[in-house]
Amino acid sequence: MSSTSIRADVLRFKIEPSREPERKFHSSQVLVQILEPVSLRYGTRLSSLTTYDYSAGEIVLCPRHTEKWVMGSTPGRLLMVTIPDQALVHAASEYAHGDISLDATERLEDPRVGQLVRMLSEEEQGIFQADRLFTESVTQALAALLIRTRGTSRNFQPVPSGGLAPAQLRRVVDYMRAHLDRELSLAELAEEAKLSPPYFGQMFLRSTGQTPHRFLLGLRIDRAKEMLRAPWVRMMDVSLACGFKTQQHFSRTFRIFCSLSPRAYRNQVLS
Repeated sequence: MSSTSIRADVLRFKIEPSREPERKFHSSQVLVQILEPVSLRYGTRLSSLTTYDYSAGEIVLCPRHTEKWVMGSTPGRLLMVTIPDQALVHAASEYAHGDISLDATERLEDPRVGQLVRMLSEEEQGIFQADRLFTESVTQALAALLIRTRGTSRNFQPVPSGGLAPAQLRRVVDYMRAHLDRELSLAELAEEAKLSPPYFGQMFLRSTGQTPHRFLLGLRIDRAKEMLRAPWVRMMDVSLACGFKTQQHFSRTFRIFCSLSPRAYRNQVLS
């Protein structure tokens, strides 16, 4: 199993008005989402800064390995999403030949990017109480989308339309079932299919009609249903055995899949 992380790092921070610009350098790919209206002055040269007025929700795609000078004209809250190099490498290997870089932009107007950033933001706040597979899948989807839409190399490879071979899919599903009680990563599932993570995610979706994370949740709920049929098994033991972090997370997910609580399901089955 690969130990290299492909999960995005999410950081919230507040910017205050300043008289002197501050030097910024990002070695990794960074997206900055504006959380409240703010006016910023920045540029690659200290002698020529440009003022940008942003509204809440707008996104800036910062240039990688580029020095910038930044200062706030008004106070505001920002969200910085750092995409690990490994996620971009995986995505680029599937969509383009050779090295690929992203075109920076002061305003990235793509609702799909905004939706993925919002999902990472909500996960960081604990709204989803999601697991590693969810976060890695969203990060990889974001990296692939940026490569497709903002990549400077346009020599993209076509994505085959088939899907996983039956033997590949069987190995992955068996692996999921054998490890329902712990977090699974996109990389280790892809390793079972002998594919790269982004390519595996696409092929799994084509084969099952579901993302790996959604499919895994379904398997966990199926196991939970089996365990709930035994009246002596505690709810806490069910949630832990099925890989949920808390009973609240288990109950919420169970309601989404079954339209009733685990306790109500148990009462219904036993009656």
